[in-house]
Amino acid sequence: MYEEKASNYCHCRLCQKAIGAPVAVFTWVPTENFKFSKGQPKRYASSDKGDRLFCGDCGTPVGFDTKGPVIGVTVPTLDNPECFAPQQHIFVSSRQPWFKDNDGLPHLKEGPDSDSI
Repeated sequence: MYEEKASNYCHCRLCQKAIGAPVAVFTWVPTENFKFSKGQPKRYASSDKGDRLFCGDCGTPVGFDTKGPVIGVTVPTLDNPECFAPQQHIFVSSRQPWFKDNDGLPHLKEGPDSDSI
C-alpha cells in the first residue's frame, strides 16, 4: 500500500500520458488530511484505479485520487517540492528504454506492493 509521506517516481504508461513526460513524481498523503489551497481541480477517470486531477484553468496535472485512503499529489506543484524527494521508482516495467537514471533508489517492477527488481 502507498505509505503516508512516501514519494516516488512513477514510470507507468498512464502517468506518462497524463503528465506528458517519461516519469511523474508523486507524494502520497491521507485523503482526509489533504486540501487544495485554491479552488478544486477538474477530474478525469483515467482508469479503474482512480481519477487524474488537473487545474481547470491551465491544465496542469496536480494529482491522482485513488478514491481510497490516499491521494497522490504531483510533487512539482507543491509550494515546497524540495521537502518531498522520491524514495523509489515504481512501475519500471513501463519505463521508456531511453530514460536512464543513476540515483541509486530502489526500482519496483510494478507498484509499491510488488517486489524490487
